[in-house]
Amino acid sequence: MKIYLSARYRRFQEMQLYASTLEKIGHKVVSSWINGAHEARDNDVSMWRKFAEKDMEELKEADCLVAFTEHPDSDYARGGRHVELGMAIVWGKEIWVVGYIENVFCALPQINFAHSVGDLFVELQMTGE
Repeated sequence: MKIYLSARYRRFQEMQLYASTLEKIGHKVVSSWINGAHEARDNDVSMWRKFAEKDMEELKEADCLVAFTEHPDSDYARGGRHVELGMAIVWGKEIWVVGYIENVFCALPQINFAHSVGDLFVELQMTGE
């Protein structure tokens, strides 16, 4: 299965580790942002647009989105991960959330929850190709 990992950008190195494990159990991770090359600089709108278009293209290619949410008391101003979750809902992707119900859309019935990344790996290992 093709999987898009969605998380706060500063977690990209953590996502690299998860991508490696997912690939070992038979999945393909298509989210290139985890390679650390999507650092938004100085309100460069053309660069942001390029990043957004690339992320949308990769998410559209994916069969599944895995969203790593943050604790509800966290305060992170950006939030591309929320848009990615919304697109995955609209496009009918399989969706897994690892973490918390961060917003009302995480409560939709089509959202699957894993209590930990280990639980996610177990669930996705059953569907590995």
